[in-house]
This record gives sequence, structure tokens and C-alpha cells, in this order.
Amino acid sequence: MGGSSVQKSAKHIKSSIFINPSLIRNTFLSFLPPMIFLLLLYATSFYNFLLFLRLVELSTILLSFTISIFTWNTRLYLDNNYLLFIGISFLALLMIDTVNMFVYSRFNIFPNETTSIAAQLEISFRLVHSISFLLALYFLPRHLSIHIVIIGYTICLCLLFASIFYWHNFPIIYIEGSGVTIYKYLGEYFTSLILFIAASGLILHASHFKPEVLIFLLLSILVIAVGEVILTNRNYRPDNTIQYIIKLFSFSLVYKAIVKTGLQQPLSVLMMNLKNSQEEQWQYSLKLAEQNEELEAFGHTVAHDLKNSVSGIILSTKAISDTASDECTKKSFLIDITRTANEMNDIIENLMILSGLYKTKLDLEELDMKEIIAGVFQRLRAMIDEYKAEIITPQDWPVAIGYSPWIKEVWTNYLSNAIQYGGNPPCIEIGVTSKSDGMLHFWIRDNGDGIPVDEQYKLFKPFSKIQSHKDVGHGLGLSIVYRIIVKLGGQVGVKSQTSQGSTFFFTLPAKKD
Repeated sequence: MGGSSVQKSAKHIKSSIFINPSLIRNTFLSFLPPMIFLLLLYATSFYNFLLFLRLVELSTILLSFTISIFTWNTRLYLDNNYLLFIGISFLALLMIDTVNMFVYSRFNIFPNETTSIAAQLEISFRLVHSISFLLALYFLPRHLSIHIVIIGYTICLCLLFASIFYWHNFPIIYIEGSGVTIYKYLGEYFTSLILFIAASGLILHASHFKPEVLIFLLLSILVIAVGEVILTNRNYRPDNTIQYIIKLFSFSLVYKAIVKTGLQQPLSVLMMNLKNSQEEQWQYSLKLAEQNEELEAFGHTVAHDLKNSVSGIILSTKAISDTASDECTKKSFLIDITRTANEMNDIIENLMILSGLYKTKLDLEELDMKEIIAGVFQRLRAMIDEYKAEIITPQDWPVAIGYSPWIKEVWTNYLSNAIQYGGNPPCIEIGVTSKSDGMLHFWIRDNGDGIPVDEQYKLFKPFSKIQSHKDVGHGLGLSIVYRIIVKLGGQVGVKSQTSQGSTFFFTLPAKKD
């Protein structure tokens, strides 16, 4: 289990960092500003070391303050408990650094204290810093209570300061006139060991971090750890410029890691979501405008057709009520009323289907096409008998995926048009062909007059009527077919030439084996 975790982490680091030139370039460029600042800061040490010292201390305190405050204000957006814990720990480091600055003998704020106190605070700082990076690994996959962590650090700092300033039982690190003690070496070796362990743990959990953030954190730890090892054999010196530079550089890396995760990435996601939302809103507006245009045209067309139908019914009922009309004439008017009412019913049914197509949720199912076709034949039985249509269907149907009520409407539209505009009598063939792309190609062929090529583009547009079919009703049927099939993930089309009949088709996804 451990071996696979190590391999997985190593693979993540290798794939995300070492073979990503863009990441390496961006990381290098992000190092330039702090490196330039550190070089300028280092140059001031040759002019006036006291100025250098105060600038470094103020910069370190400012960075610690910024990291801790930034972490607190972005705690709701930081989805990484490791960074959250580290950010809180810098509040404790800020307190130690601030006290250390005031304790320093050259500031003469605590005149009775010596450089030994500053050395103790420096070792305390390194211990808290290194242990924090190690403890942060524990909270990476676990729940982190910010308030408990803050209370814990507060208690630790109180005990630490009491040990140095009140109880005076903190190990002596530096003795005036004698130099450093063994505790100085033990403390630095111990903190270096902890930092190396923390870096190893960070590598094992590399998958929890973005590549660039991982680089910042690893370098921050390793810079301090390696610096501790290299500078351990030196005596404690308040004017150790390299030590101050390493510390400030490490802090800047932590700052970049937390800012990268807590601010830049959430802002990038926010801007991306905003852009996507605007695009979706634009697409929705276009779709809504298209629907409104269609509904307006539909309302005009349907109102015109319904008005004509209602007018016909009114005239027929007046004729029936005329006592002078014979029974044969009255029966003819009743037939007209029935036909007109059926046309009105078709208009209303198409309106209901059209409104249902705007529903976003749809439960797809396996289609029993043989049963669907049988239902369509039953529905159009009177029309089939009236036109004496001959219809040929396949014996077996492959299973497609769709929505049965809608597919029934598709076949009803196609078949009623084939009967109405087919030959005399209509000879209709229905078939299906399997395609290599996993789609089923359903088609219906008639022996009618065909449709001119220059008018075929109108067929699947709502409320469009072609010249050869002027007696069609409200011109909505094929546009509904188009919307249904597109909604189900397929396509529609027609192949036709004048005097050679027409073949209408639609495609649906086939059932996967």
C-alpha cells in the first residue's frame, strides 16, 4: 500500500512538473520579483547592516502578518487544510519574530536582557516553524478546526515565553563571552531533521496540491532545512546576513503558495464560471428569442387555422339548423364538422407536443418499434383505408433508444404525409439500416410526386409550407419531428426528386450490447 502511494506521488510530480515546460517557465518567472528584492536587500547590508537588519525584520514580520491575515480572510475558499494550518502557524511565528525584534539588545527595549534571549527566541522560532510543517500533514485529509488550532498555538506561545522570560528554564543557546552551547547544534539539527521529514511527507501527498503550489512549498521547506545544515557549525551571530535572506525567501515562497491557492485559483475559477455563465446566458437568450419568434408565428398561424375551422363549423351548424335542408345534406355537414373538429384536435395535440419538447428532463428507454408502428397504423387506420395505401414494413426491428410517445408522433407525421402525398394509390415502404457509428437509420419511402430540391430546406422549419403542398394545415408537423429527434440525439432529413417520390428519415442511438 505504501509503495503504491509513493509510486503514485512520484508519477504525479514527474508528470506535472518535470515534463511541463510551461509550468517550469511560469514558476521561474514568479521567482524573479522576490529574488530581485532579496538581492537589493542584501546590497544594503554592505552600506549599513543595521538598515539591512531592520528592513529584513520588518519584511519578515510583514510577510508573516500578511500570510496569517490572508489565510484567515480566505479560509472559506482554501480547500486545502495543509495550507490553512500553515497560514495559521505564521501568526505564532509573527509573535515570536516581533518579540525577538524588541528583545534585541541593540534596540535597548529590554536593557537587562542579553543576546542569549535573542538566540533562545531564534531557536524557538525554528522549532515552531518546522513542527508546524510536520503537523500540517496530519490535518491534510482530516477536519481542521481553526479555533482549536489558534487556541493550541496560543497556549504553546504562553508556555514558551514563560519558559524564556519568567521561569528561565529554557536551554541556554548562547553565553556572552563564551559563544554557543551544545543546545544550539542540537536544536538546529533537530529542526532540520523535522523539515526533511515534512518535505518527504509533502511529496507523499503531492496529489493534494497543484504542481506550482507544491514547488513553492517544497522549496520553502528545503531552503530552510539546507540552510540550517550548512550554517549549523557557525557560531551564533546577529549579523548573519545569509540566514536572514534564507528566512525571508522561504517566507515569500509560502506566501506565493497560499495566495496562489487562496486567491488566484479561486479568482480564475470565478472568472471562468462567469465567462461560461455569460456564454450560457447568451445562448439561452438566443434560444428564447427563437422560441418567442416561433411561438408568435405559431400563434398567428394556429389562430388563422382555428378561425377558419370554427367558421366552417358555425356555417355547418347553421345549415343543419335550417329545417329546409334534407337529411342527406345535413349528414354531409355533420361529416364536415367531424373532419374540421379532428383538424382542430390535431392542432391542439401538436401544440401540447411542442410545449413538452421544452422539458429538460427525459427518461430514455428501449423502443419496441414493431409495437410503435402497430399503434401508428391503428391511429391512421381510417386514413389508410380511405387512400387504400399499401405499406411494407420489415419483419424484425433492431432496438433503438428513445422515448416511445415522441417516436410514435414522428412515425405518425411521416406516415400521414406519405399517405396524403404519395401516389394513387400510395405505395409506402418503411425500413431501418444500422450504421457503423452506433446509430439506427429509420426511413419511409413513398411513390408520390416528390419535392423540388429548392423547397426541401423549408420542410423541417416551423410554419413553412411548400408550393406543392399548399393544402397542408398549420405547417407544424415536420418541425416537431425535427425537434423530437434532435432532443433524442439524432438527425432528420429527406431525399427527394420531382416525379421520383420522397424518402424521409431519422436516426436514433442503437442499444449497446
